[in-house]
Amino acid sequence: MTERLLPAISACVDWAREAEPPPVLEVDDLALLLGVHHDSGAHDPGDWTVDDVHEVAALLREGGELPESLRETWLAWCDHLVLSGRLQSAESPRRLRAAVERVDLSPGSPVQSGPDPLAAAAGPLLDRLGYQEDQEPVPLPAYVPAPMSELDARAGACPTLHWAARLAAWVEPNRLLCPESDHDALCEEDTARAAEALDTAPEEVSFLFTVARSAGLVRTTYLHAMPGPAAHAWAWELPGAAADAWADGLAAMAALPGPVPFLVLAELFLSGQARTPEELVRACGPGAVPEVSEEHVRRALEVLVSLDAVEEIDQGSYRASGLGDHYVARRLRAAGVDVPVAQPVPWLSD
Repeated sequence: MTERLLPAISACVDWAREAEPPPVLEVDDLALLLGVHHDSGAHDPGDWTVDDVHEVAALLREGGELPESLRETWLAWCDHLVLSGRLQSAESPRRLRAAVERVDLSPGSPVQSGPDPLAAAAGPLLDRLGYQEDQEPVPLPAYVPAPMSELDARAGACPTLHWAARLAAWVEPNRLLCPESDHDALCEEDTARAAEALDTAPEEVSFLFTVARSAGLVRTTYLHAMPGPAAHAWAWELPGAAADAWADGLAAMAALPGPVPFLVLAELFLSGQARTPEELVRACGPGAVPEVSEEHVRRALEVLVSLDAVEEIDQGSYRASGLGDHYVARRLRAAGVDVPVAQPVPWLSD
């Protein structure tokens, strides 16, 4: 049992004592569940997705018969994370709880979840960096991050993130979610009210809600939407709050299928050099799912430039912006990769 799991278990037990009606919660079951979750590579006990549910269930099934109380304990853990605001991922609480309710816990059952495209694409990248199992990590060269004040200013100037933050302020203190949906969306009445308040179309509100959820500007329970931790941090003007929200919401803002934007930014970050679309195709293509074409790369670059993640320089080549570097460094660290930081040399910036 790691030191990190003990406080998580204690917090859940304290929550269960106050919950009405009291949930089924077996401490031994919870210790087993969180231990397997940790051993599967989770960096935080509260970081759960639907894919994690299926992966943990598959590992649990390998051990044979499971306690009958395990599913109820798992559901109690899910409720604790959601209702106390401790769920670390941008996963929909509704989808997460439904996955726990339905996942097969019978010994010997096959894994039923499909591969996560981004995780599949990240595999070759982590292999390249030596962060797969039984590998020796390759030390990354240190990069010089832009000043956090500059990153926050650039993130705040991103129109999509700005409107998502406005929507997060509008939902305060909370708004009802659409009851008929199996994913998180504002109810029809509040979608219309938000569109009127933000002077935009209801369809745009739905997109901004997705961005705000991904960025941590909005969090949801099973019934309500409310301002999330990123919204509070930004309102308190904490250094890095806007930049972190931008990075966490980038994939949703880009709204492109597949992992190509991530692969493009990762290559620009790791190389530290400007690259042409043709060079990016050659660098990103091997092992990508699906295979990367020049059309995919050019479309990704167009969108990433519009979001200030990439800058176009002379002769049709591109490099990562300070925000783009921040995004990749944040994603790599979340995957357990050591990303060293070098301090800027003052006379080089004069």
